[in-house]
This record gives sequence, C-alpha cells and structure tokens, in this order.
Amino acid sequence: LNERANQIAHHLIEQGAGPEVLVGIFLERNSDLIPAILGVLKSGSAYVPLDPSYPRDRLAAILQDAKATVVLTQQSLRAQVAGSASSCICIDADWHQFTEQSRENPRVAVGPQNLGYVLFTSGSTGRPKGVALEHHSAVTFIRWAQTVFTAHELAGVLLSTSICFDLSIFEIFVPLSVGGKLIVVQNALYLPTAQAKDEVTLINTVPSAIAELVRMKAVPDAVKTINLAGEALPDSLVNEIYASTAVEKVYNLYGPTEDTTYSTYTLTRPNRHVTIGKPLPNTQAYVLDAQLNPRPIGVPGELYLAGEGLARGYYGRSDLTAERFVRNPFSSEVNARMYRTGDLCRWLADGNLEYLGRLDQQIKLRGFRIELGEIEGALASHAQVRQALVIAREDRPGEKRLVAYVVPQAGQSLSWSQLRTHLRQTLPDYMVPSALVELEALPLTANGKLDRNRLPAPAADSSPTSGRRQARTPREEILCAIWTEVLTWEEIGMDDNFFELGGHSLLATQVVSRIRQSLGLELPLRAVFEAPTIAGLADKLQQVETSINPPVAPNLKPVPRTQPPPLSYAQQRLWFLDQLHPNSPAYNIAYTLRISGTLDPEILSQSVLTLIARHETLRTSFFSQAEQPAQMIHDSVQLPLLQVDLSALPQSEQEEEARRTIAAEANRPFDLTEAPLLRITLIRLGDDEHYLLINIHHIISDRWSIGLICHELVAIYEATSQGAHVHLHNLGLQYADYAVWQREWLQGDPLETQLAYWRDKLRGAPSLLEFPTDRPRPAIESSRGDSIYVSLPPELTAKLKQLSRRHGSTLFMTLLAGFQAVLSRYCGSTDIVVGTAVANRNHPELEKIIGYFTNTLALRADLSGDPCFLKILDQVKETALGAYAHQDVPFEKIVEELNPERSLSYSPLVQIF
Repeated sequence: LNERANQIAHHLIEQGAGPEVLVGIFLERNSDLIPAILGVLKSGSAYVPLDPSYPRDRLAAILQDAKATVVLTQQSLRAQVAGSASSCICIDADWHQFTEQSRENPRVAVGPQNLGYVLFTSGSTGRPKGVALEHHSAVTFIRWAQTVFTAHELAGVLLSTSICFDLSIFEIFVPLSVGGKLIVVQNALYLPTAQAKDEVTLINTVPSAIAELVRMKAVPDAVKTINLAGEALPDSLVNEIYASTAVEKVYNLYGPTEDTTYSTYTLTRPNRHVTIGKPLPNTQAYVLDAQLNPRPIGVPGELYLAGEGLARGYYGRSDLTAERFVRNPFSSEVNARMYRTGDLCRWLADGNLEYLGRLDQQIKLRGFRIELGEIEGALASHAQVRQALVIAREDRPGEKRLVAYVVPQAGQSLSWSQLRTHLRQTLPDYMVPSALVELEALPLTANGKLDRNRLPAPAADSSPTSGRRQARTPREEILCAIWTEVLTWEEIGMDDNFFELGGHSLLATQVVSRIRQSLGLELPLRAVFEAPTIAGLADKLQQVETSINPPVAPNLKPVPRTQPPPLSYAQQRLWFLDQLHPNSPAYNIAYTLRISGTLDPEILSQSVLTLIARHETLRTSFFSQAEQPAQMIHDSVQLPLLQVDLSALPQSEQEEEARRTIAAEANRPFDLTEAPLLRITLIRLGDDEHYLLINIHHIISDRWSIGLICHELVAIYEATSQGAHVHLHNLGLQYADYAVWQREWLQGDPLETQLAYWRDKLRGAPSLLEFPTDRPRPAIESSRGDSIYVSLPPELTAKLKQLSRRHGSTLFMTLLAGFQAVLSRYCGSTDIVVGTAVANRNHPELEKIIGYFTNTLALRADLSGDPCFLKILDQVKETALGAYAHQDVPFEKIVEELNPERSLSYSPLVQIF
C-alpha cells in the first residue's frame, strides 16, 4: 500500500503537485481509493474528494471552485468529469504511467500549516462550500484518537462513510496510524453481507444507521466499540445497543467539519441521559449569547469552538470565512479565531455539554449535512414553482425526513414525479425530499412572518399515485403500518405503489422481513414486485395462507464419512465432460495476484497447507465406484510451491515472461484422480515484487471460492508470520455435506415440484439459438475466445435505473429485456433463451465453504407478435423472479429431464450468457 501510494505521489509531483495544490479524488470504493488518498498526501498536495453519486452540475461546481490541478479517477467515471479544467488520470486504465515511478517516500516540503484536504459541504446559497483543513489539525485529531481507542479496538474498523464526509477522517487515518485494518463496505447497512463482517471491531457511523443494524440483529459479536456522530443520539438507542449486542463501549461524538470531525466526546452509559460530552484536548468550547458573553450553567446559547482543530476557513470564500470564523476574545494569541457552529447548547453542572438543536436552516439528516436553502433554491428554479419551503419533520420520534412545501405559479399544477426528476439533476439523492405538500400559499403569522407551526403533515395524497381507499381488514392495517415504518410515509393508500413511493429492493426485503415477524407468513421477495400495493400484497398473503405448504428443504448438517460421498450434480457434469475430453484445461480457474512487499516463500507454502487442511475440497480427488463417480477425501496431501525466478531478467522483459509463464501454467490440465486439484505458483520479479498464480479445477471451486481462498490465505500468512493464532470463521460444514444434502433433498416431490416449473418454462424451446457469425460453427466446440468490455455512460445508466423503478423491475431485468430484444433482431427468432449464472449459496452456512456451487438459469423470452418494450420487460421480470424461486434444481438435471437434441458443436439449451 505504501509503495503504491509512493508511485502515485511521484507521478503527481511530475504533474505539478505540491504544497497548497489541490488534487481531486473521484473513485468508487475499491482497492485504489486508499493508496490514491495517501499518494496525494505524500505528494504534498491536498485532496478534494468527489462522490460518484453527485449530479454532474454539482461536480462541475466543486471542481470549478477547487481549481484542482489533477483528478484521479477511473475509466468508468471519467465521462462524469469530462469538460472540467482539471486533467484526469485513470488509476485503472493509466496505471502504466505509475509503474516506472520510485517506490520510495518522496521528499516534499510540507509543513503543519499547509492544506491537507478540502471537504465540500452543502451551501445555503445553493452552491457547495469547501472547508479547508490543515495538516496540524488532522494530526492533533488522530493523536487524540490514539489515546482514547486501543490498537485492539482499531484492529478492524468499518469504512462505511463516503470520503466526501468528515467521519471518513477517523475511519481511514486513525486505524492506519496504529496498524489497523479497514473493512470497506458501500454503507453501514451493507455490513450483514460483508465477507469480513466477523473481523469488524469498531463501527463509526450515524445513529440512524446503527439503529437499523440493531433492529436487524446484524451487529457482529466481534464489535466491541461503536462511535456515533452526525445526528442527535437518543437515550433509548444507547440502552438498546448495550442490551441487545455484545458492544462494550458506545461513544457519542460531536463536531462540525470546520473543526476536524469531532470537537467533543463522551463515553455513554446505559440508563443515563446522553450529552455531547466535553471538548477534546487542544479544543475550547464556549456557550455565548449574541454579544459573545458566556452563558451561565444551564442557560442555552450558541456554541463556539476554538483550538488546534479549527479549519483555515472556506476555500476561496473569504466573505463566508469572515462571517463564520470570528475573533476569539478569550485568547491571548494574536489573530486567534473561533467558529460559530449555529448549534444551541448549554453547560451542565458536571461540565458536560448538552445539544439542544440548530439556530439556522442547516440540519444533519442520516449523517449528511444539509442546507435547506439549497433545496429550496433548486425547487424555486422550476418554471412551475412560485414559492418553496423545505423543513425536516419528525412526525415520529427518531425518524426525520425532508418535506417540501410548494406554491405553484398561477394556473399551474405540479407533478411530484417531475419535481423529483428536476431536483435529481442538481442535488444528490439524500437531499431530495421524500414528500411534497402543495399549498395555495405559505402560512403566515399576523406580523407577516412564516408560521411553521401551521405547516401540515404530508398525507398519502402527497405521493405520486395516491390511493383514496383506506385499510379495510386487520391484515391491511398491519401492512400499512409496515409500509409506513419502512417508507417513512405518514399515510398509505391501498393503491399506492411501493416503488413510486421511493421503495427499492433493499426496502422490499425489510417489508418481507417485517411481514414474517408480524404475521408469521413467509412471502417471497418477488411478491412485492408482482403486487406493489397494499391491496395486492394482502391478496398474496391470503393465497399463501390458504395454499398447501410446499416441501421445505431439510437443514444442512454434517454427515459421517463412513463411505465416499457422492458428487454434487454440478460436479458430476464436469466429471463426465472430463471422461469425454480428458486432459482438457477448459475448466481450469486461474487467478493471479500481484504482491508488493516482503514475502517469505516458506511461510507461504506452510499457509497453503494450512488452508488445504481446513477445507476438504482442496484435498479431494474423484474416482469411479460401481460405475458411478465418487469423492475421495484425503486426510492430507502434499502441495509443493512452484517457484519461478525472473529477477535476473531486465525489467522490460519480466512482465512479458511472467505472462507467458502464467499462460502456460493456466493451460496445464489436471488429473481428476490425483489430489490436490490445485496448484500454486510464485513468480519472483524482485526481492519484494511477486506474482502469485492460483490454478484450481472448477470441479472443486467457483469464482466465489477464489475470493475465499485469497482472503483466508492472506489471513493465515499474516498470522503465521507473526506467530499468532489464526482467527477464521468456524466451518461447521464441508462441501461433501452439501453434496449429500443436495442428493437427499432433490428427489421425489421436491425435485418434481422444481422440475415441473422448468418443464413448463422450457417446453419446446429451441435447441440452438442461431447467431449470425461470420464463420460457420465448428463441428466440435472449442474454448478459443476473447473478452470485450463495454461501459454505458452515466446519464444512460441513470435513465435505465429510473425506467426500472417506474416499472417495478431491477436494473438487471431491464438490461436483460433489452439484450433479448436485440438478440431477437440479430437471430431472426422470437424465441430467445439466455443463460445467467447465480451463486446458488442460498443458505448462510454455505457462504464460507470452498466448492462448486454456481448454477445456470435458462431465461426464456417470447417476442412473437412484435411486443413493445414494456411488455417484454414485464415478461422478463416474471421469468427472472420465477427462475430465482426455482434455482435449487441443478441445470444438469434440467438438461437431463428435457433431453434436448445434443451436439458436440454447442452447449444444450443455452449458448449465450
């Protein structure tokens, strides 16, 4: 990581980087993000983070104000910053520009008072403002954190905050400064699905996010510390965290971006009132009146902050800086300043600060800092809007949402869906109000001032497709309550559409979960897509309740190894293909890692053997028993580490020779009767530069498994090299247990139920999809081919997502419908079958097992009668949901059942994925 950052830094220095120079960072949350940030800092420059979810107008405004010299981005995002004055460097496509750079730390003349980073926040004038922070402020903040949090607490910190927000300063730099690990997820709510969730020791997020994780019972036991900031922290949430999780410490932290992330903190306790605590070391807090006189204990006033954490000001905005950063009359230092927070606070007798609310229009919602004036300005720019007001309502305790009150131009009528589309062109999603109330005029007091107390709560008729019918049965009332909770709408009509009210697949999952808890009925996720109204869902539940329960899959459990286990259906297909074409490398999975840094081949070899001992699959071979294949699980196997030393070659020749070596090894076949069906090759380029090639046969692995292998191999190597115990997820099951379970489960009625669906869907399907290639299909299918990757522009992707939302489909379904329509034109056929791969790990117990689980789904579309696209989309949505519900039956079983015409020149049923 350090050397990669150094290479980026040296390249940026060549581009003109240095003190007081700004470099933009516009990257998705991938492995390039952290070295890019460190590379900018190491070059002496300050970084300006940009969020890929921002509309182009907002990105352009930030880049214009920042005047960034360079923007580090990636190929898929480049179009979004095209046209800016900054030059763009794509970390992925342009990496060759970095490879020749030095891996040593660059020497740059950066001092504590130099600019470190600039974070752009919401602005009341409708234009984001950049908060300029200096190096000394961040260093002071990190040193405080090192005194409060132990290295054990920081061993695995969840990085769930966008780097455009100040919580990320803690999440990135504090754990790295003590040798901790960052566990990156899209946002905190993705923690339950994170592969490394059991390695998270500390979560740093907002109260609304942790409240949802607690509700889902999704806080891992390994998490012992939670930091909460960005919103007011309710006492009830603190009590719930301590009572229902293994968390030992819950900190409440407060601070604006202008004072380096956190200014005050406190360690909360159960059943005690939550305050925002006391100031950090080197930070001063003052509660003052309008004349800057200190307020007595217990008397509210505006909070002012001073000290080492204070920002330089707003980048390029001297007028705004002078307004918010004022002279500090309590300091003897010349030019000492303090920051007006706009927050109403009071001192308590015990020396802690209590937060009471805001004095202006700025709010914090789900951790995002929002100027309501910016949203109002965006609404007022619409031609049909005469006046607009936006407030954050809390109609239910603990659940705030943005509500827009709009007065239309005379003679005009407003469309909420059009207004939302208009807002999304200039505002990020978190700033788009969730409800609209249309008024003839804004309510005023007798003195002509706005009367906020008379603003009505949004009702169901503020939604785009409001229904007038109310709940008629207890079941409908329960469903209304569930929707109200999930969608944060005050009222729901029986015919309101879930997706037009702002619902999406993750929220649909919450609906299904709450139905299970409240009504004890298992409703498939597809039901929400099929019936996205309360009335429709109630009918679905009635059908579930009155129908005969389908066969339930038995629980997965370990089986004794008294006899050789059978092959899974997927393994059996590869076994027969190997008998048909022995010594073929077609089903080799080759995966190459580039390793920079010190590497001990002996420890690596020992780590590989530890991995093999842990997973039976990696010491399994296959043989025939009574004319049927079976698994032979060996107690132990030997796997010598193959080593190739290319360090003597000139650097210009090393990469080419490494590619030749990798290609030759990847195409070396396996003998399925010999274990292990795995080979590890280490290619040495230099003392601390290597390639590691993992070559494994598909019969014991899939792509998911490759991720497991890499993750566990790294964990084992790190622990072994440090003489420490290896902490890995306990494996209660092995792949052979799954193979036995699959054979026992998929027979009789369960198998017939699944097969009946596929027989109906694929009856009469064409054996071959005739695609018009420029050469005839060979008599025997070969494995020769190439890969071409195509990226869709962001504007088109946004429109596709909008289309998907409008019609209750997913983006995958929409793209599949388009793909099948195009294939129909090319092939001259109206009967189109396309394959797609699914991970097929439907049970949590299978997520940590190495093995071949992947299944193929055959998705058929009937395009006869020249249907319009929406009809095709409806059909594809139905087909996809049905296929997901019947994905347990192996593709091999479907082929065997349908017995299509077979040929060596093409695959049965599916030729195009």
